[in-house]
Amino acid sequence: MVLVTAANGRVGSAAVDALVRLEVPVRAGARNLVAGRARHPEAEVVPLDLTAPATWDPALDGVGHLVLIVPTDHFDPAPILALVQRAERVSRVVLLSAHGIEERPHPMQAVEAAVQARDLWHIARPTTFAQGLFDASAAADAQQGEVTLPMGEGRAAFVDATDVGEALARLATLDAAPRAWHLTGPHALDGVALAMVWSTLLDHDVRYAPMSPSAFADRLARTGLPKPVIEMLVGFHQDLADGVMAQVSADLPTLLGRGPRSVLAVGARQHIPLARLPTPDAAAFMGRLAAHNDRDWFRANRKAFDAAVSTPLDRALASMGAALGGRAQRFRQFQSVRFHKNRPPLKTTCYGVIVDRPGTASGLYLQIDPVGLYAGCGYHDLAKDQLHTFRQAVDSPAGDRLDEAARCVEAAGLVVEGKRLRTVPRGFSRHHPHARWLAHQEVLVGRRWSVDTWPAPEHWLAEVEAVWGAAEPLVRWLDAHVGPSRIPPEQRYGRSRATR
Repeated sequence: MVLVTAANGRVGSAAVDALVRLEVPVRAGARNLVAGRARHPEAEVVPLDLTAPATWDPALDGVGHLVLIVPTDHFDPAPILALVQRAERVSRVVLLSAHGIEERPHPMQAVEAAVQARDLWHIARPTTFAQGLFDASAAADAQQGEVTLPMGEGRAAFVDATDVGEALARLATLDAAPRAWHLTGPHALDGVALAMVWSTLLDHDVRYAPMSPSAFADRLARTGLPKPVIEMLVGFHQDLADGVMAQVSADLPTLLGRGPRSVLAVGARQHIPLARLPTPDAAAFMGRLAAHNDRDWFRANRKAFDAAVSTPLDRALASMGAALGGRAQRFRQFQSVRFHKNRPPLKTTCYGVIVDRPGTASGLYLQIDPVGLYAGCGYHDLAKDQLHTFRQAVDSPAGDRLDEAARCVEAAGLVVEGKRLRTVPRGFSRHHPHARWLAHQEVLVGRRWSVDTWPAPEHWLAEVEAVWGAAEPLVRWLDAHVGPSRIPPEQRYGRSRATR
């Protein structure tokens, strides 16, 4: 049995939900039983108040693992330390702490020390939650065309609170040596990037307006917050300005088996009105283009193409590139017919990529065609040195881990594909245990939506990003064992490819 404290909160609710999905017996500790039972119908909900010791023993009875989440309005470590001591029969404690806690005085330091004195423990240290960027005050400012934050030119890898809750659930069931886990979002964003995210969500221009620490403190004081809380929040935002939370960690993908959600996906999930993104009308236009593949027809219908296809796709690529880190690029619609006189003048797909992302050679791919929408990623068109390195890795024990990664992404509903040779390359047996992979000349993974299954506007960004996140195990294998090409572009391929 796993007990989750503060189970009605954002992180606690996510932890309980994840444990239920994992089919782990879970007990949700909540101050408000009515709200808890409504929120967690599949869990055992019990009264638990960290400031009321009388509720502790009944909640801890029969518990093997404790997920200790301290409510954000609780700043006295004494009751928490007493609860940790009272939970002496609990075999493992998973503590939700805070980023950078080891670097400056913080009430949670004593709690961390008490947890680390036990035999089995894990500590999660997340950066700041992305959900805080989309509260009522921030939304009101953004509606007026400004994002006001006291973070100067600093950057932070804002993390999804739901991802953190799921990570806590994984830690509660993880058989691994005790350690502290640094949980971050996929990319560090500055104020300008956050303004771009708001611009996408609201479909109007939003600019970043830095706020001084004193103005921020005055703003908090007007809300009636106690002075110690204001001082803590001002110091916290100073950390943002200093870039203390800019480092991106691989700990969260390791725990989740997928990429973390971006700030953009978090904002979209909070039902903020979205800008116009690609709709099934885009696929319908590409169908008409396929039937009228003619330069004159396209020029006559260029405004309709821009309205239905290119502008929404550009907006999606640019905003997701800002949120995930990378450069967005949409490819030209006209085809080169100089050496292919019989080739139609126009492509019947409209596609773009997000490339140059930190820490990976994989691009993120979006395509609209007459059939529907496709999102994917991976290593496209392996260069000579990449192909050699890839085959060496497949022929080693790492080939088994590639199989595991592929099974993981396929279990998430994605399809692994890519150009392949008809048989294994020279020097390898066609009975090789990984013959499937040896024939690959590229490794791509993705998902397709038809016109009928096209994501709804309020879920579009999250569903597309979820594909890229679910592909993380396979992409991480490619990054670890292949990586980017190290030879000049003009020498990467054979003669037939170079001249095509």
